[in-house]
Amino acid sequence: MYLLFSGEGPSDLGSCVNQQPFAEGADFSHGPLAQLCDQIFERILGYSTLEIDGSYGFLDERAVVASGNANRPQKGLKVRRRDDDAGDDEETGFFFSNARLLARFALKLAAEKQTDVVAILFRDDDATQSVGRATWDRKRRSMLDGFRREGFTAGVPMIPKPKSEAWFLCALRQQPYQHCEFLEDESGNDNSPRSLKALLEVILGCPATREELTERVRAGEVDSDRIDMPSFVVFRTRFRAALRSPTTPHWGQSHE
Repeated sequence: MYLLFSGEGPSDLGSCVNQQPFAEGADFSHGPLAQLCDQIFERILGYSTLEIDGSYGFLDERAVVASGNANRPQKGLKVRRRDDDAGDDEETGFFFSNARLLARFALKLAAEKQTDVVAILFRDDDATQSVGRATWDRKRRSMLDGFRREGFTAGVPMIPKPKSEAWFLCALRQQPYQHCEFLEDESGNDNSPRSLKALLEVILGCPATREELTERVRAGEVDSDRIDMPSFVVFRTRFRAALRSPTTPHWGQSHE
């Protein structure tokens, strides 16, 4: 099995060391969320994918977005939506398009490598109370619709609410894993007086760097089984299901 990651930066899933759009092995500097995914992976399949070269890779967000822009009609991406999503096409269309492009890449990799591929698409929610939290549901549904459009059932949306610092705060605060739901109602704005990033750095006693958070996960200070937050539970449930039954369509091609 192969894990394909696509995130926003070094402090979430990681980044390409060589500045290329796609990286494997030593060319992928994995972040704390990739380490957390590997923890879940190992508990399901009994081995670490990050310890085996050729069993994981990273597709840079810029490559996904650039590919989407290159294929976008002049008047913008038109996405069919149900009536309850009317007026939200521009926002959710971005997530829909990202998921479609990642699905195509995953299916191509599956055909080349002759193995099942599970793809994780990370995007921060970054919602604030002023815009309402229903956007999280629409963003996630748009990703699922994008995966489905390409016939790819092993796509996993990873959308922390409001951002990944909330998940790490749940595990690392003074009373870890207890009553963490309130963190999802905090602002996703780093300039907020109660910035989640600032709160996390107070707890850590140092900057919340990729290296620091990744080592905390590797050391077992962040336990994926114990994080009980709605946005994380939804991610973990789908990821576990994908690992148990990836159902890549016979390592086939994406649907046009």
